[in-house]
Amino acid sequence: MLKLPAKFITEMQDLWSRFDVPGKWQDFMDSFQDQASAGLLLNRLKLQSLDDLPYQDLEPVPWARAGYFLPPDHKLSASVYYRQGLFYLQDPSAMLPGDLAEPQAGEKVLDLCAAPGGKAFAVLGSLGDQGLLWANEINEKRARALSRNVELAGSALCVVSCRDALGFSQQILASQAFFDLVLVDVPCTGSAMFRKDSRALQSWSRYRGPEILDLQAAILDEAAQNLRPGGRLVYSTCSYSWAENEGQVIQFLDRHPDFDLVPASRPGVSPGLADPESRYPTQHTLRIWPHLSRGEGQFAALLLKQEAGQGKRNSSGCTIQERPPRSARTVLEAWEAFKQKNLSGSGRLAASLKSGHFYLRAQEEKLHLLPALAPISPKSYYLKTGLYLGQTRGEVGSLDFQPSQALAQFVSLADPSWTLELEECALLRAALRGETLLIDQVLAMLESQAGRLFREGTCAKVEELNAIPAGAYVALAFQGRILLWLKRQDHFFKNTYPRSWI
Repeated sequence: MLKLPAKFITEMQDLWSRFDVPGKWQDFMDSFQDQASAGLLLNRLKLQSLDDLPYQDLEPVPWARAGYFLPPDHKLSASVYYRQGLFYLQDPSAMLPGDLAEPQAGEKVLDLCAAPGGKAFAVLGSLGDQGLLWANEINEKRARALSRNVELAGSALCVVSCRDALGFSQQILASQAFFDLVLVDVPCTGSAMFRKDSRALQSWSRYRGPEILDLQAAILDEAAQNLRPGGRLVYSTCSYSWAENEGQVIQFLDRHPDFDLVPASRPGVSPGLADPESRYPTQHTLRIWPHLSRGEGQFAALLLKQEAGQGKRNSSGCTIQERPPRSARTVLEAWEAFKQKNLSGSGRLAASLKSGHFYLRAQEEKLHLLPALAPISPKSYYLKTGLYLGQTRGEVGSLDFQPSQALAQFVSLADPSWTLELEECALLRAALRGETLLIDQVLAMLESQAGRLFREGTCAKVEELNAIPAGAYVALAFQGRILLWLKRQDHFFKNTYPRSWI
């Protein structure tokens, strides 16, 4: 049985006495003894519905257009579909901020406190292949988990930095009001996480007080500085506290008269608590309560920065400037050789390379495909810059370009010159464990029709397996979507699946 801190109970009793909180007090208290909620957020870069997944009986999350409820005891993190990046596993309540943001293709978006990656997953699904998402996280371990989740999403639009949110604009953008949309899910006391994570009970007692409120206010001010006039700001917490939620919004509006609170509503979500002094319409904010909805609790507010001057700028019509490649000649030469041997010249990657929305950037032996909107400084360090294509291996004169797992998550079935598609079977599971695949094993699967071979996206004959040259990279696919790279050797396929992904 979950034992709540006595001070938290007193704080919530005070909330119930001061405000018109929806629902009954006892129902709220009883909800903490229920199981934590679980959810699935579809990757809209790869799927638009559940039709291609064997989970079609899932109930939709009413406040998230790509969200679905899961049973608490699900095991989907072990599924092949999860390895393909078709969905992200997330508390349904936490889907609210990303859905409320409603990013548009071509926009420049900043997620200032981004880990573990649920908001980034939602934003990238809306941006498609145009725009920019800058995801920042101060904790390096969490930032690296964020980078992997972004790679699973299969997008080339994301830059990941590991910096303090305070002073971000000076560190990155020289104080420019650059972004069309900023999401800021601030550090908070985390009372909405009590039944999901026992550590939240300890952190609530440790971090409550004026220090956390001051930090939240400072991060909000930083978010405002990074937002262009006419841009949108989404502020969110996983706390039930008035001071951290509506109270924080009220103080922000006092400090920033150039911002307005935008009316927001979502099915299954309650309005925020009213301003006792009736100065601001804080009921236009949103709250998820665990006794009224299937979720762990969430607060979110949508704020609009007023335009400077006359006329409203259409932020979705960004002017994209092409940048010349700034990469070492040897890396580019190795990449070009890899493309000639292993890529068809058509498909999603080929379209991106031709679109003018991206440019190539070499960093030592590594090559990245970056969105043209990204203000990257050659003197700064980033955990992730766009799509990591791969890196060169070997000695000068005999360099081999090794494609990345991120590239495997990005490309379509039409991109690779050769693709091996397997049904869900022991050989596929072995590949996902990083094991080598023998040519005879693969041939047996093809002959038994438990697998198919594709050449430049077109189904090929079984005997063409022997036409794959030594050293060629073959994409391994499941149900028409790429999983990983295999490298052809004399009698086997060398598996390049990263150990950190197994």
